[in-house]
Amino acid sequence: MALTRDWGKQLSGIKISQMIKLTDPCIPSEVYEDIKKILQSGLLVHGKMVELFEKSVAACIGARWAIAVNSGTSALHLSLLALGVQKGDEVITSDFTFPATVNVIEAVGAKPVLIDINLATFNLNVDLIKSKITKKTKVIIPVHLFGQSADMEPILEMAKQFRVAVVEDAACAFGAKYKGRTCGTFGDLGCFSFHPKKIITTGEGGIVLTDNFSLAQTIRLLRNHGMTYKNGRVKFILPGLNNRLNEIQAALGIRQMKNLQKIIKKRRQIAKWYDASLAESPLVRIPSSPKYATHIYQAYVVLLNKKIKRDSVLKALKLKGIEAGIGTYSVHQIEYYKKKYRLVADLFKQSREALTQSVSLPIHPNLTKAEVSFVAKSLLSVLKKTHL
Repeated sequence: MALTRDWGKQLSGIKISQMIKLTDPCIPSEVYEDIKKILQSGLLVHGKMVELFEKSVAACIGARWAIAVNSGTSALHLSLLALGVQKGDEVITSDFTFPATVNVIEAVGAKPVLIDINLATFNLNVDLIKSKITKKTKVIIPVHLFGQSADMEPILEMAKQFRVAVVEDAACAFGAKYKGRTCGTFGDLGCFSFHPKKIITTGEGGIVLTDNFSLAQTIRLLRNHGMTYKNGRVKFILPGLNNRLNEIQAALGIRQMKNLQKIIKKRRQIAKWYDASLAESPLVRIPSSPKYATHIYQAYVVLLNKKIKRDSVLKALKLKGIEAGIGTYSVHQIEYYKKKYRLVADLFKQSREALTQSVSLPIHPNLTKAEVSFVAKSLLSVLKKTHL
């Protein structure tokens, strides 16, 4: 599989025939033949591919069981259901995250308790967690945002002290590590996403990892209508859902798993190219990585000086043929949650700054060094003009 592509752009000229994409999945050519065979077989679900994919992920990440599902959101949702989270319970998580993290808490009837972040890592500020734990707290969901681990050690200590479960939202962190150990293996359950923006993709898809046999069995039931077989007959054990991954999606995932380390290596190299170009500018702060974390750069997110109007920068980059975006969202600013829980903006100052000043730059294995250089130079040029 080639990890670079000749885009045929005139990077130093005025005209750019094609946008430099924010993300671009690496799809090995062999997968087309795999999909053809699946289609010819007529066995699109309940086949061998999903099981092979689960085994591949479990072995790679280092978990006893892996249960593939149809999205990262489903992975989180089923995890909370399996833990028995319900109305009256509270779940602590980061305010700066894609809304799916909080939506699943709301979906099971529990109350999301939001924590501000540390701007240096964009992950939840662990020093704020203890004050939010109550008798109603059932779960802590640390989010490993943009491919970098949250600080898991103090989170696990608090969870043990207060007998609270931990569900890792590792949607962005497939292959990332904390103190040498892979994200998704610290909590009671670890949840990953295989959306096209992630390190590997199945189009849509997700997976739950656990070392707990009972939780694994419950999630397997929940993803397939609560159905099992006893004495050759169908039995419905739980009021489950249809959250299955199909065979075509699994085949796509299997092929990419073989190139996982190559993909991560290229992303880390691209991050170094960006770092070298942007580190000296006082108008932009590059991503930082604590000693405990091995960043895999699912996204390369910079933080702009407060005087810079971020949205103007995004528009200017687009005119230059560069697709860029925001980091992610501040839940306390989402109207539904803001009104229902009367969230006070002053409690989320770091999250608010991340919301308004973060920029996600193109990063994917098909990028060339020339393209990265063009993006970096364009950003610096736009920032200087915007700052004047």
